[in-house]
Amino acid sequence: AHSIGINLGMGGAWFGAAAVALVLALLGVAAWRAPLRTLFPAMLAASLLAPPHVYAYDMAMLLPAIWISCFESSSRWVKMTAGVLAAPPIYLAALGDSPWPMLTPLFLLGFLAAHAAERALQPARAGETVAAT
Repeated sequence: AHSIGINLGMGGAWFGAAAVALVLALLGVAAWRAPLRTLFPAMLAASLLAPPHVYAYDMAMLLPAIWISCFESSSRWVKMTAGVLAAPPIYLAALGDSPWPMLTPLFLLGFLAAHAAERALQPARAGETVAAT
């Protein structure tokens, strides 16, 4: 998520802290009531978005997360973002000049947001109560 700020000319400590806070908030929502098989892809995406520097070969660990998301998710958005992340042009964009390198973290952030939305919009299971705010 740090490269998004750098490519937009806002790369600094405050933007980095805000980006990590956003990633952690999305991961918290995605983790709420999530079984491990659907939590695993969200955790992998967050682990790639939180650090300030990630190499392209680090994205290889996303392959199991993409497969799990395609077969275990009921959300169309999760499946679509997983499909986009499976395409090589998203990773080749990181080799280009600014603003192209921010495509990969943007789609990765979308993947994490789609997992969070799937959890947030899922109805409560039998016997579960949701606290009113």
